[in-house]
Amino acid sequence: MVDVGGLPQGRLGKVRITPDGIPGDPVEIEFQADDERLVTEALHQHNNRVRLRVRGHAELDERGRLKRFIAKRVREVRAPDPDAFSEAYFERLTTENPTRLVELLLSGELEPTLLTFAAEIAGRGLASEQVIVPLLRLLKHERAVVREGAIYGLRDHMGNEITAALRLLAESDESAGVRAAAKGALKSR
Repeated sequence: MVDVGGLPQGRLGKVRITPDGIPGDPVEIEFQADDERLVTEALHQHNNRVRLRVRGHAELDERGRLKRFIAKRVREVRAPDPDAFSEAYFERLTTENPTRLVELLLSGELEPTLLTFAAEIAGRGLASEQVIVPLLRLLKHERAVVREGAIYGLRDHMGNEITAALRLLAESDESAGVRAAAKGALKSR
């Protein structure tokens, strides 16, 4: 990984790079013409600060420090979208927008793996009155992984309806993983 900062007029010259996360002195990077255009455009779009992945050949000095680099392949590394569906996003929603998290549990927008994480996180982070109904509904989901996530989400919530639903799953669910998760949740009550 290299951070390219600073753009001299005309061609790229010496730029500050960070090879593999280790701060380095400015060194000469030799780019091919197409790569130089990519770098120049990326720097312009991102106010002269951009993160790139550059593969190539390095020349080292007698002490083993990078002194010159010949780029063979360059691509821009974009920062992750903070609002992309992920565990971190679901965690953030528990405090910033719990209603949106509950909506996601019921919306059908999430693929099963993400729905599993959302169910677990919602159960840990939201009040019972917000999550019990959607999580009980997810206990009937066609995918075992989602049912299991709903069980983990319900683990910290009490009530006869939850206990009855967990007992039913522990005794009769087709998935051994779901049965085991339900038995574990019942034991922790």
